[in-house]
Amino acid sequence: MDPIRSESDAVTHDGAISVNDGCRWTIISAEATTHKFAPLLGRPKRPVAPMPVAWEAEDVGMQLNGQKAVELRGRFPKDDTSVWFGVMKAPVTKIKSSEAMSAVIPPLDQYYAAYPPEIREHPDIEKRALPINLVRDDGVVYTTEFVFEYNIKSTGSIGRVLHVDDLIYEESLY
Repeated sequence: MDPIRSESDAVTHDGAISVNDGCRWTIISAEATTHKFAPLLGRPKRPVAPMPVAWEAEDVGMQLNGQKAVELRGRFPKDDTSVWFGVMKAPVTKIKSSEAMSAVIPPLDQYYAAYPPEIREHPDIEKRALPINLVRDDGVVYTTEFVFEYNIKSTGSIGRVLHVDDLIYEESLY
């Protein structure tokens, strides 16, 4: 089978074909997205997609029921999703729209109850970063790129929301 070429293409001495500009391929950028999830309660009873995705997270201060909250912005296709901080479910999760949700940050005493003393009371650790995950009511866990960093030994603010890249950068400064 002969290769496809135009009559104006010239064959060089080493057998390669020289093509004009009109015949060259154009590389077009493509976007790929990877989503991570884990079905903790066995095989999901419904399809895993569409997946909730958080693009932004912000500490919004005292919002829900007078408690400190985090607002997530992204794509939240269903209202069956709750926010978890590590192994702790947010006391309140409020779906504002298909693009925004808020969650009350679990208080520090809930953090102390959820983690054993050897983890929570290490003498050299003043802050503890817990992953913020989205969990569907049937147990499917969707990860986000955000963490909540608890101030476990200092008074004042309970903590702050960070992107995982910011957390890694700050730790490298010490």
